[in-house]
Amino acid sequence: MHSPTAPSVTILIDTYNYARFVGRAIESALGQDYAGPRPEILVVDDGSTDDTAAVVRRYGGSVRYIAKENGGQASALNLGLREAEGDIVCLLDGDDYFYPGKVQLVADAFRRRPEVGLVYNEFDIVDGAGSSLGKTFPEPTWTGCRLPLSRVSGQLRSLILLGHPWTCITSAMSVRRSVVAGLQVPEDVFPHSVDLFLGLVLPFLAEVEIVEAAATAYVYHGENVGLYRSSAANRAIYQRQMEYIRRYVEQRFGVRFLDYGGRSIYGGGQDRRACSGRLAGYIRECRQIAAADVEPAIRRRSQAKLAASLLPDALYAALRELRATYRAWQSRQFRCRIAEARR
Repeated sequence: MHSPTAPSVTILIDTYNYARFVGRAIESALGQDYAGPRPEILVVDDGSTDDTAAVVRRYGGSVRYIAKENGGQASALNLGLREAEGDIVCLLDGDDYFYPGKVQLVADAFRRRPEVGLVYNEFDIVDGAGSSLGKTFPEPTWTGCRLPLSRVSGQLRSLILLGHPWTCITSAMSVRRSVVAGLQVPEDVFPHSVDLFLGLVLPFLAEVEIVEAAATAYVYHGENVGLYRSSAANRAIYQRQMEYIRRYVEQRFGVRFLDYGGRSIYGGGQDRRACSGRLAGYIRECRQIAAADVEPAIRRRSQAKLAASLLPDALYAALRELRATYRAWQSRQFRCRIAEARR
């Protein structure tokens, strides 16, 4: 007997050539411990050429299956959001999976706060066999501010404008269907990584809430193009996507992003006119940061990041190189853990 006040839920699984994974994703959707109506399980197949259709059809009437021509992840998501019938839509990529309590946690978060349009949850990173790779996101030191994760709920709009991108994945996002109704993810810009668009646009339409529990398993199998962009081509697509989102948000919502590290804004070189321009721009941006309704720690980090634009070019370049070296070291450490987990 389910609760009469529990919202209806659709678990929307988008997939492309993931026959080896999609069965596990469907099983995780079918195995949800939810006190509300049985979730609708909707699989949108973006033109798979492997055995995806045969795998999905094994589940018969338990799963609603829509096959379409290949058009990229955004096209699959747009179709799925139009077809979904639940009040809440939990997104799930075909290679990931949910833990049994995921839907209940998400539905409770939406029910507690009607103003929330996006709920995201922590997630574990696992390998293809489901073994933990020892990493969970978002981490407690999110954005380096050492704020409790609950403190970022409802504040992402200001954080995004202040230049603090937040890390999430499609499979850790759930949306209120009424909020995304009519929202179209640009299909030519987002052949993958629709989480970027949703994560950076939805906070301007509704408030955001976090579930402080790992409720999703993100499967890192070496062919991922979202959280870990391994190729130059994928990184180039990412840059194009970020530029599109920035223009979209500024034009639709009439807001302005602050430009950190503003070398292109304040100019390079060390002549007096260039330095004077940088200082004036720095003061202007700092005033906007000070007026933002965000945590003091976030304001301090934002101002420190902006202050880098005043550094001499040689020192600025050296700091960027040091940061790149550190990130490369982090990446090597993570890949070593993956290799060890696969042995």
